[in-house]
Amino acid sequence: MTITTQVFVGRGPELAAIEGELDRVRAGRPRLVLVEGPPGIGKTALVRRALAAADFHVLRASGEEMEQSLPYGVASQLLEQAAHHSAGPHPEATAFPADAGPQAAGAVLLGALGEAQGRGPVAVLVDDAHWADASSLRALTFALRRLRADRVLTVVVVPEVTDARIPEGLRRLCSREASLQLTLSGLSERELGVLGDRLGYGRLDGAALARLRAQTGGNPLYAAATLRQTPPDVLRDPGADLPAPGGYAREVLAALAATGEDTRRLVRAASVLGESCLLRHAGVVAGLPDPLDAVEDAVTHHLLTCRYAGGEAGVAFPHPLTRASVYQAIGPRERARAHRRAEALTTDQAKRLQHRMRATARPDVELIAELARFARDQAAAGSWESAAEYFGHAGDFTASARERARFGAEAVHALLQAGQVARATAVAPRAYGDHVTRAFAMGSLAQATGDVEGAMTLLDDAWRHCDPERDATLAGRTAHHLSVLHLIQDRGQESLSWSRRALELAGHQPGADLLHYYHVVSLFLSGHVERAIELTRTLPDPAMATSGELDALVGRGALRIWCDDLAGARRDLAGAAAAPRRLSVQHRLLATGLLSMAEYRLGHWDEGLALGTTVLSIEEDCEQYWLTPYVHTVQALSLAARGETERARGHVRGARRHALSRAAAGHLAHAEGWIAVVEGDLEAAVSALAPLTEVPASSVVLEPGVIPWQDLLADVYTALGEYDAADAVLITYEKAAGSRALASAMAGAARARGTWFAAQGRTADATAAFERALRHIAGTTMPFERARIELAYGAFLRRAGGKAAAAGHLVPARRTLERLGAVPFLAHCDRELAACGRPSSPAPGFGHPALTPQEHTVAQFVLAGMANKQIARQMVLSVKTVEYHLGHIYAKLGVSSRSALAARLRGDRS
Repeated sequence: MTITTQVFVGRGPELAAIEGELDRVRAGRPRLVLVEGPPGIGKTALVRRALAAADFHVLRASGEEMEQSLPYGVASQLLEQAAHHSAGPHPEATAFPADAGPQAAGAVLLGALGEAQGRGPVAVLVDDAHWADASSLRALTFALRRLRADRVLTVVVVPEVTDARIPEGLRRLCSREASLQLTLSGLSERELGVLGDRLGYGRLDGAALARLRAQTGGNPLYAAATLRQTPPDVLRDPGADLPAPGGYAREVLAALAATGEDTRRLVRAASVLGESCLLRHAGVVAGLPDPLDAVEDAVTHHLLTCRYAGGEAGVAFPHPLTRASVYQAIGPRERARAHRRAEALTTDQAKRLQHRMRATARPDVELIAELARFARDQAAAGSWESAAEYFGHAGDFTASARERARFGAEAVHALLQAGQVARATAVAPRAYGDHVTRAFAMGSLAQATGDVEGAMTLLDDAWRHCDPERDATLAGRTAHHLSVLHLIQDRGQESLSWSRRALELAGHQPGADLLHYYHVVSLFLSGHVERAIELTRTLPDPAMATSGELDALVGRGALRIWCDDLAGARRDLAGAAAAPRRLSVQHRLLATGLLSMAEYRLGHWDEGLALGTTVLSIEEDCEQYWLTPYVHTVQALSLAARGETERARGHVRGARRHALSRAAAGHLAHAEGWIAVVEGDLEAAVSALAPLTEVPASSVVLEPGVIPWQDLLADVYTALGEYDAADAVLITYEKAAGSRALASAMAGAARARGTWFAAQGRTADATAAFERALRHIAGTTMPFERARIELAYGAFLRRAGGKAAAAGHLVPARRTLERLGAVPFLAHCDRELAACGRPSSPAPGFGHPALTPQEHTVAQFVLAGMANKQIARQMVLSVKTVEYHLGHIYAKLGVSSRSALAARLRGDRS
């Protein structure tokens, strides 16, 4: 008796749709196809049929229920096959780095897909994606979002896309323009007739086919099973009963019953071990020293398949429903005994616990403790999704409502650390067993989704009702959340108090992340600058740092940005973002977001824009937007400086789509004021910036190294002739900058003061102020700010009649502004040079307005001598996408090779 069929019937429109996607991919347009439908509907058969005739290298991977907790299990399958298909003799990566986060793993997968395309287009098939490990799906999503000009077709097969196990980011990708979603329904009556004919049942009349379709819903697997166990005359008899679709299971069990006792034991043992396993392991669980005769019998009855790999025999079920039919029919005593034997076969703790859970029929105190211990170990190692899964299992087994609620709260926390907001929301009701855990879970979710005030109220309530002695973990996590919330609400002193409480309880928080960052930052922003700097003075290199030290390194990176040590900030933040240790999504995003600010201030605008884009896309994947407003403002600053004010306003709108904390509102006001200044709308600039003068004296907005808005507002007031208002702003700014001895702020204040003096005809005072600005800026690595000072000074000198002296400042300013692509400022500089009798003709290059930010970045890396693979790795893009950008750069700049491009860019810089 044949349990499954290889007969393929129908699906003409679906095959045509997939063929259309294959054609698009051949043309260099990456596509994503999602195929959904119930078990047995023919999803995998359809995809394999479509890909069989295509000239694509197919990388196949499938999820497995028993291996969901295995990090990067599915992604590793793809990586191994990609390495096999690689055109190069030595693929760059055949395994994921130890403790890789989803972004790092996604970057490895992206590189592997690029390598695999060397021999032609690639199809990636992920079957049973709902059983895939979450880390693999997130890594795959990260990679797919960064394919631009690649010949890659990705096919994801699931029962339904709304399954909570599918990451929200992947679901969103499946709904976008570059994707196709196919929902398979049952075969038509005509197609069922073809199926019956091909299975040897002859021609069936319309009534019989209508009954068959009504009974099976047209499901090919159920229909084939029904046909096999129903004589043709019964099918044709309208009064006869047809077997229910569940008859498939009965057919499987009938086939099993027709085998020998040893075969039955072997097949049942294999079902306990999963969809596939080693034959010897199945033999041990079945109690069969020599299982060869039994496996041959099982293969003959189409209950198992057998294959050899790595010198050892393995068995697998021909269809997941076959395994399910067998497993569900095993009695509880035999099932428990088999899982206990399976547990003894594995050294993998996760698999061992899975078997032990299935062997347990009632609450087991030791098992609960072991599950909780394993969950906390996973959290401490940064394996947050696995930690959430095992906290959930521990809660399932406990009879204590209080314990269940606390395990639920820990699961919510772990999922949020992993960036899984949708799953955390689904799990949250498990934490609603008592007042404290409910408030904690709801407050954590509110914070993750940007509801700062709601989160503050709920978490404050959780703290008031929890007992730090009895619930030290929950208390510590609550204190940490409150520290973060107070900081983003611009309450530095309160944040510092909560961060101290969180650190006191740090030993009770497995996997605690960013505790030291928020402590250091809250110290700095509450006025304890020297103490904050002292705490971070002796930190090790990021590659050698512990998780807590990496946490503090991100804090030191932030402090260094605010203290003008931009090179040091870049080292700290780049090292922390790329650290080999597994860190939370929030940790890596924070390090990367701060790095984008450092790059902006260093004048590396393309790198800053690329980093910011990465952060925004990952936050969208994770549905966590706590950093989004800040990153949008950094993007807006550099885009506006390049004259791309409409794109800059798009980032302002993007920031406003989310709830704004007080600190975020200050950053956004600065960005809006800056855009208005670039556009020459002085009234709009005042409207954006003037409210910042009314903030409390303790506000982060007044910290000169954090949000440099005062010199901008003073310039606007001066341009409007409101000299007293400008003077008031500058006096405050000069005092704050001087008290911190912050060179960049003192330079900005001196430049604005020079403009203020110049507007009132005080030539000597203006000259002294501009010279002072140049002395201060000389101690920094901020080329744009230096160029602004040179431009303002040169314009002043030209108006004062010193054209030669003016040109001495305008010429170097122009070089910098052109390299940065600061088009509005470059145009102003050119006008001033023309007035000095030194006209300049705009030259293309980094400042060429036709180049996009990513094209600017690619061009810069070409100039640095990087190969395409190196550029792809640096920008977290595929090699094909880099080649795509290079093609556009060549066309825009009129060159035809890398050497010609590099020569052109060097000439533009000279």
